[in-house]
Amino acid sequence: MAIIFICCIKSGYFIGAYKKRFDLCFFGYSYIIYTYLLILNVSNYRNFKWASWAKIKKENSITHNMRMIAKFLLRLILFFSILLFFDSGSFSQVQNDINDIDSGLIQSHLNKIFIPQFKFQALKALCHYPELKNTKIVFKFKKIKTTLACRPKLISIFLRKEKRTYLILINNDSSKLKNAILPLIPEAIQIGVIGHEMGHIIDYHDKGFFRIMATGIGYFFTGYKSRLEKKVDRITIEHGLKQEIIAYSNYIINTSNAPLKYKNYKRKIYYLPEDLEKL
Repeated sequence: MAIIFICCIKSGYFIGAYKKRFDLCFFGYSYIIYTYLLILNVSNYRNFKWASWAKIKKENSITHNMRMIAKFLLRLILFFSILLFFDSGSFSQVQNDINDIDSGLIQSHLNKIFIPQFKFQALKALCHYPELKNTKIVFKFKKIKTTLACRPKLISIFLRKEKRTYLILINNDSSKLKNAILPLIPEAIQIGVIGHEMGHIIDYHDKGFFRIMATGIGYFFTGYKSRLEKKVDRITIEHGLKQEIIAYSNYIINTSNAPLKYKNYKRKIYYLPEDLEKL
């Protein structure tokens, strides 16, 4: 039975890994484990009924209660996994658009780890940064104070420039920034802000260990931070993303319902939309 269980787990993984989607992996795991439990209880299959909390409370056997709770939770997981699987909100559109991207471009960026929801937008931004073809980049969700952030992986700062791995951190917590987080920003604007973070990678490429450390320390000072962010805005524009970065700046400052403190921070540190127009 242990061998069967391991095989089921592996099968669940490959169901999701085939499309490189975490929700599919979640769905696969849930479905296969649930099926495995049905196999274990095949002798009682005819008496099988959907679990309910009322029934769980009435059972006297602790072992039976635990089994019923496990089944209930697995059904709950399976239900939400199916909702994720069939959610066509943004994923289906992105999948269709990815098909429009040159397959050679996709193949040339296999050294990058994307978040499926933003893979198309990241690839579109990478079209403007051919020099990042061989650069390792990892996109990941993280609760941070701004919309996105970019930094070298800690151990990477000790390596040669061509061996570094960079992290692009995406804030998906709307509790503070409201609709100024990447998942709630229009797609065209997403490309601009992702492109801005890639501008940071270009800036890091020109720095050795000590200059990267100095950048980290300097970022605590408003004047240095403003000069750096404006430099990266210029890098972004030089790579052909002027309209996208203007759209992002305009959205955050004039359209989004982000807190006033965050908007003032953007006005103080970054170029304003009208300033970007002049560049």
